[in-house]
Amino acid sequence: MTTTTATNRRTFQELLPELIDAYSLAPLESHPLADHTNRLTPAFASLSDSIWTALPITDFSTAMTHTDVARSVGQCAATLEQKQQDVRQFVESICYHAVELRVRGPHIPDARASALQSARLPLLEAVNQVTQPLRPALTADLMAQPLSVVHPEVNAWVREACHTIAGQLLLSMHVLVELETVGVIEWPGETTCKLHFFRHLVTQDRIRTQTTRQVTEDGDSDNQIVRVTELRQTMGRNLYSIERHEHHVMNAEVREVDRTQFPIPQTYQEFIHAIPPWIKQYVRILEGDLILERVTQRDLREETWETTAVQRTAYEIEPAILLGHYVITGWGQQEVDREQFRRNRIAQREPQAEPVKDDSSRRNAGKQFSELAPLAKATFAAAVAVMLFSRLQHSVMVPLALLLSLAAVGLHGRTFGLQSLWRNGDVDRLFVGAGTIAIASSLLAIESALYGVLYGSWTMVGWSLPVGIVAMITWGMASSRQPR
Repeated sequence: MTTTTATNRRTFQELLPELIDAYSLAPLESHPLADHTNRLTPAFASLSDSIWTALPITDFSTAMTHTDVARSVGQCAATLEQKQQDVRQFVESICYHAVELRVRGPHIPDARASALQSARLPLLEAVNQVTQPLRPALTADLMAQPLSVVHPEVNAWVREACHTIAGQLLLSMHVLVELETVGVIEWPGETTCKLHFFRHLVTQDRIRTQTTRQVTEDGDSDNQIVRVTELRQTMGRNLYSIERHEHHVMNAEVREVDRTQFPIPQTYQEFIHAIPPWIKQYVRILEGDLILERVTQRDLREETWETTAVQRTAYEIEPAILLGHYVITGWGQQEVDREQFRRNRIAQREPQAEPVKDDSSRRNAGKQFSELAPLAKATFAAAVAVMLFSRLQHSVMVPLALLLSLAAVGLHGRTFGLQSLWRNGDVDRLFVGAGTIAIASSLLAIESALYGVLYGSWTMVGWSLPVGIVAMITWGMASSRQPR
C-alpha cells in the first residue's frame, strides 16, 4: 500500500463536518471553512502524507500476536502525539507572535507580563480547543477480539489519526483567521496579490505613581514618637486593539525561507526557526513591491467598533510569511532597513578572522625539512673536516672550507624557516635569524681556532673566543623559540 493511497482516502471536505462537530464550532453552513474545502484538500493531503511517512509502522497486518499489535501501536501513538504537539506549538507561537506591546511611560515588568497574558489568553484558549488529544487506539473490548478484527480497526485508526492532525492544523489556522490573528492572500494576477495580516496591540499608557503618606503621633508630650507610613502605588491603563494591515503588491514572488532576497528581521527569524521542520517545509516568504497599504485599527476592550483608517501610497519592498494561502505576519521597508543596519553593526564589531592555516603547505614544509636537515648537518661537518686537513693542500682546501661554510649557513637558514612553518604554520623570523647567526658564528669560531692552531696564528685563536660566545648567546635565543 503506497503512502498516497493510504492517506488520501478522505478529503478535507469529508472530514470537516466531523471536526466541527467534535470541537463544537459553528455549523458547516455558516462556517467560513465551507467555502475553502476544495482549495484546502491538496494541502490537507500533503500534511497527512508528511505525518504518515513519519510513522514507524503503517500496516499492522503483519503483527502475529496481540502483544505485537499493542507494542507497534504504542510506537505510532508516540509519533502521532509528537506531531500533534508540534501543531499545538506552532499555532501557539503564532498567538504569541501576533501580540505586540506598546508602552507609553515607565516600563513595569509585572504590568507588562499581565497585559500580554490577558491579550494572548483568548487566542490560546480558542486554538487549544481544536488541538484536542486523539481518541485511544486500543481498548479492552477491542483487544478481546481476534486479530482478524483488531488489524483493520488499528489500520483505520492510524489513517484517521493522520487525517485528524492535518485537519486540526488547518482548522486551527481558520480559527485564527476568525479571531483576526492570521490573514489570507489573494492572487488576481500571476505577480500581483492582495494580502492582509494582523497585529494585536496592547497599549499601556497613563502610567503614574501615587504616593500616600500617613503621619501618626504616639506617646505623651515628653516622649512623643512620630510615625510616617508611606504607600506607593503604580497605576496605568491597558488598551487592547487589533491593527489590520492590507497590502497590495506587484512583482510578487514566493521564495523558500533560506532563499530570500532581503534580510529577515531577527524577531521573525526566531519565529521561523521555532517552526517544526515538517510544517516549516511548507512555509514560504513573499517578496515584492508594495504599491498600496491600508492600516485599520479597531479598539477591542472598549468595544466601540469605531475604526480609524489610514491610507498610504508607497513603493517599497513587501515581505510576508506564508503558509499556503494563509498570511501569518508581515513586515515592511523600515523593519528590513533596521535589520540591515543591525547586521552591519555586528559585522563591524566582529574581529577579523585569523587566516586559515594551509595544512598542505605545512606538510610540504615538513617534508622539505626532513630532506634538507641531514644535508645541512653534513655540509657543516664537511666544512670543519676540510679546514682540519687543509695543510694537505693549503691553497685549495682553505677556500673550499669557506665555501662549504657559506653553503652550510644557507642550508641551515632554510631548514630553520621550514621547521618554523611546519610546526607553527608560519615563519618565526626571530627564530630563523638567531639560528642562522648561531650556525655562522659557530663555524667561524671553530674554523678560526683550527686555522690558528694549524698555521701558528694565535690572533685567530683569540678571535675565535668572542665569536664562540656570540654563537652560544644566539643559539640560546633560537632554542628558546624553537617550535615544538
